Amino acid sequence: MAGKLRARDIMTGGVQCVGAHQSLKDAAQMMRDLEVGALPICGDDNRLTGMITDRDIVVQCCAEGIDPSTVQAGSLQGEVHWIDAEADATEVLHTMEQH
Repeated sequence: MAGKLRARDIMTGGVQCVGAHQSLKDAAQMMRDLEVGALPICGDDNRLTGMITDRDIVVQCCAEGIDPSTVQAGSLQGEVHWIDAEADATEVLHTMEQH
C-alpha cells in the first residue's frame, strides 16, 4: 500500500531566489529566464524572507507608474507561511487555503 502524499512529493527542488535588495526589474528578468511566475525572496543571510509574484510587480509597481528598476524586491514581500516537508498534502492545501 502506497504511503500518503507528503509536501516534499509536490515541492520543487533547486529553487532560485531573488535577493531582497535586488530590483523588481531583476526579479522580472529572473522569472522570465526561469519561466516561473513567482520567486522566493532571500535576505542578506540567504534565508527566506518572502515571496514575490509577477502579479505583485504588475499591480503594485508598473500599474502605479513606478519604474521597477528603482524598487527593491524585498519591499513587496508579505508574511511568510511555511510547512514541514513531511506534512501531509491535505495539511499543505489547508494552509494554502487559509493564507
